[in-house]
Amino acid sequence: MAAFSELTTRSGVAVAGPANVRGLGSSDRIALGGFAPGAMLGQRFRIIGLLGVGGMGEVYRADDLRLGQPVALKFLPQAMVARPAALERFYAEVRTAREISHHNVCRVYDVDEIDGRHFLSMEFIDGEDLASLLKRIGHLPASKVLEIAQQLCAGLAAAHKKGVIHRDLKPGNVMVDGRGHARITDFGLAVPLEHAGERGAFAGTPLYMAPEQLAGQPASTLTDIYSLGLVLYEMCTGKSPFTARTLEELRVEKATRVPTPPSELGRDVDPSVERVILRCVDRDPRARPTSVLQVGAGLPGGNPLAAALAAGETPSPEMVAASGGSEGLTPGAAAALVALFAACTALAIWLGGSAILTRRAPLQRPPDAFVERARQIADQTGYGDAAADTAFGIGYNDAYLQSLEERNRTPDRWNAVSANAVRFWYRQSPRPLKRLAFSIGVDPMVTPSDPPLAPGDVLIALNGAGRLLSFTAVPVRGQPVTSDAGTPDLTALLRAAGIDTSGWTPDAEWRPTFWADAHAAWQAPASGAPEEPYRLETASVRGRPVEFHAVYPWDRADRTAWTNLFYEVGYGGEPIAGRRTASLIGIALTAVALFGGLVLARRNLRLGRGDRRGASRLVMCVTGLLAIAWILDEHHVADPHEWYLIVSFAGRALVIGGIFWSTYVAFEPYVRRRWPSMIISWSRLVTSGVRDPLVGRDVLIGCTAGALITCLVLWAYMLPSWLGRSADRLATPTWHAWLGPSHALSLGLQLVGNALLGAFTALFVLVLFRLVLRRDWLAVIASAALLAMPDILLTKDPAVTAAVLFAIYLIGVLVLLRVGLLAVIALRFTVDVLQIFPIVYNLSAWYSGIGLSVLLALALLAAIAVRMSLLGSARAIAGSAE
Repeated sequence: MAAFSELTTRSGVAVAGPANVRGLGSSDRIALGGFAPGAMLGQRFRIIGLLGVGGMGEVYRADDLRLGQPVALKFLPQAMVARPAALERFYAEVRTAREISHHNVCRVYDVDEIDGRHFLSMEFIDGEDLASLLKRIGHLPASKVLEIAQQLCAGLAAAHKKGVIHRDLKPGNVMVDGRGHARITDFGLAVPLEHAGERGAFAGTPLYMAPEQLAGQPASTLTDIYSLGLVLYEMCTGKSPFTARTLEELRVEKATRVPTPPSELGRDVDPSVERVILRCVDRDPRARPTSVLQVGAGLPGGNPLAAALAAGETPSPEMVAASGGSEGLTPGAAAALVALFAACTALAIWLGGSAILTRRAPLQRPPDAFVERARQIADQTGYGDAAADTAFGIGYNDAYLQSLEERNRTPDRWNAVSANAVRFWYRQSPRPLKRLAFSIGVDPMVTPSDPPLAPGDVLIALNGAGRLLSFTAVPVRGQPVTSDAGTPDLTALLRAAGIDTSGWTPDAEWRPTFWADAHAAWQAPASGAPEEPYRLETASVRGRPVEFHAVYPWDRADRTAWTNLFYEVGYGGEPIAGRRTASLIGIALTAVALFGGLVLARRNLRLGRGDRRGASRLVMCVTGLLAIAWILDEHHVADPHEWYLIVSFAGRALVIGGIFWSTYVAFEPYVRRRWPSMIISWSRLVTSGVRDPLVGRDVLIGCTAGALITCLVLWAYMLPSWLGRSADRLATPTWHAWLGPSHALSLGLQLVGNALLGAFTALFVLVLFRLVLRRDWLAVIASAALLAMPDILLTKDPAVTAAVLFAIYLIGVLVLLRVGLLAVIALRFTVDVLQIFPIVYNLSAWYSGIGLSVLLALALLAAIAVRMSLLGSARAIAGSAE
């Protein structure tokens, strides 16, 4: 260590040399210092003797007469008291050290000042520091190395959990008491993690500093792991791997030389311990273990998670993330999953052509073509003046779909679905369209009824083939006369609707939606076709058409608000009672999650169990996705009303974020204690990032399971017709992806949020049933049944589909239990993507580009997951080669 002492003198670092601190037994010779033995301090402390002198001052052994226990008193040198920065660092030691409570960390009690001398009182450890122990006996036996290594990992992990990095970990700052237990001491250079990123803060002992620290980079948990590796190295070999005598030589040596493997210097070094040490002292911080808990988990018999669970403790998120090893998938397993994923995806696309309504009756032309046709109709009817604002959207014709169900009960009735199942609407207005209601969802931000129609607004509806269904122009006071009053020119509207009124009979009994000075209606001959209009209704003001409705056999009798014919997400063919029951189940689950979550969250926070950081990152992710989706999707206007939208969005995002935060803090600690393996990959994603084999493995498994479940879901829709019965309904996803690239991207981001929400809902339901039923298998069955119940209630033929739906949700719950939360998130996302986006085999269709882009994105996600999952195998092969 002589070279190190010389290095210390030349570097000028405050805490440089090994502290001359040694433990004293009852018969030890007492050294003398600034205070004589027996001196009293403040009527409380009686000095026993000087323990040692370090860079941060003198340390005395004393008796605390008030508490009746031995303590160590650490005094700041008088020369440093005059320097405010040194004094502040002294108080920082107290603040940071008091945050850490662990049996492998020396406890700090209090700070005080007597006669201008600043000191702190801390736990007295009757033992010897590791530096003097190694100097006395050379190196430690393998069993003792393992024991102390685990204790150092536990103590340092406790500091890191509190957001504190030590910055000066070395043998001189490790005390070994009379029972052989190690304690980390001297947090004089420790800082909160958020303050550790100050570049150029050269503090610590150079010999134990990481190469990036010596190069002027900020300290981090990875630099503490490097120092820990050097301490373990010295315990195994009795010497440092570096021999430089100057600071510059040490910088070069650490930056260029790989330390000699400990097994070449010691006889009984365990190979697994050596691998851990060499990973810790790697020159590249990215190659080191990501946490101290991973260091402990890599040591022989190191399973801190199992130890915490056996002790009845709730493991920390970092401990959960560090458990589970680093293995991902073997190349053979990854190839099998990729093949299954590709096969199930291809099968889902094929089944979707029959089971998904948007592919049975697609929009036959791009939205821009429908917009142009609607504008032509407005021009031809005299409403072609430049509009200040426009909007458009796509919906299902609910009345038509219900009529088809009622008049066709054959197994292949859905083969007869026509373009009338789809409605395209277009609005134009002489003023900005400022929506009144606000929501975060997949429906267009302006609808046919929001904002309400106002004078000058024009609203046009077309079916999926571009045929005019309805025309409404709200009259404006002083509207010009275009023809003789009461005889409007309907030629353009009749041509757009494809109606020939020859042989039709007048029928004037109808009431226009808006005021009109003339209105008329015609009835088609009784021999009209079932897919053709049977009635025509018109209204005009001063000879200008203001309403035109082609009434079909399936249209409702009461159409005072014709916009009720539009549905943005799905159609209402489900049983009314089932819909209400499903809604009640959803409301009940939400209420339980909210109110029960608030109670549990408060309790977990009070007990220090809540994962605040994980909850905050989850909320930032969800609100960030919603914000981007809202920016892409919202109908923005250059108007002060935009501030209302921004404030409304911010308020809604805060509410959603608060719900996510409280429920996560409420239920996640229970999962950590009961099923920690379920959230290992999720915890790693939250704490360490995406480059982890387990993260890749679970995402790939989730994508594959999602493609498989999509096949089962679509098969469930078609099962009744394959059994010779009439299928009650088809899958009716939103048309949002068809509106344009920005809407499709917004929808994709919202689906990520929906996947998070769905996965956490399943997790919370499983936790609640486990708390009530006390059996895992009962909780799994009950969770699958409850999650499937809304879908079962919404089907008209539950006898056929209930078992299939239950099996689908049972698979999802089992994936959650056996693989993990991250897999279920990927599962839900994959299911939504394969059903909602128009992914088809017909590449000549105008919408095939949207589906192909999404399919490539999903394939890219699976490819990235494969690459990450194979990292563990690559590391294992590299390790065996070495």
